[in-house]
Amino acid sequence: MIQCLAVIVPIAAAIVIKLTGNYVFSYLLTFSCLLISALFRVRGWGFLVLAFAFSIFGDYMMAHRPNDGNGFLGGIAGFFVAHAFFLAFFALRYQFSPGSLAFGAILLIGYTILMIQGFYPNIDSKILKAAIFGYMVISIAVLTLSLSSGFPLFSKIVFSAGIALILFSDSMIALKQFMNVTSVGALILPTYYACHIMTALGVLLAKSGY
Repeated sequence: MIQCLAVIVPIAAAIVIKLTGNYVFSYLLTFSCLLISALFRVRGWGFLVLAFAFSIFGDYMMAHRPNDGNGFLGGIAGFFVAHAFFLAFFALRYQFSPGSLAFGAILLIGYTILMIQGFYPNIDSKILKAAIFGYMVISIAVLTLSLSSGFPLFSKIVFSAGIALILFSDSMIALKQFMNVTSVGALILPTYYACHIMTALGVLLAKSGY
């Protein structure tokens, strides 16, 4: 259980980001989670390493995007691939769960309505619309599989909470960018960082049998 203290490293990086405002520590935070996945190996750890690696790429693309909607495409591409690897990681332990599937279906319907009614009227590019929809689908799929995974209880809860946080963070980005809800901007980065920290903690808990 003491190995769970390794999560102090990404937590420290998050604190430094808050204190200094230096965005380079965002990449270091995610990289430290990548290292935790590589050092404290659970089955399918390679998928997690790749997921974190593409998250760093997506993070960089989002941070350096042009100030227009199409600038999201590079970030979405990076995070889509990252989610594909998260999906593969949880698929290794999939256990059929009607409740999880029902929850995922409800989320899919709700987010589809939000996109059609809220986001799409403010997006001109059909390519961007398709990319956002595809990213939404895979994000919900990852959350659904994490809830259906065969991890021990505590690690499953932590993994699922982490994936839920990235879905929440992405939703705040979309609300700010496409519906001009600027008040949610302060929630984006803390929940994004918490997602990766929770995922790394899930690895440590699973390694400890929790």
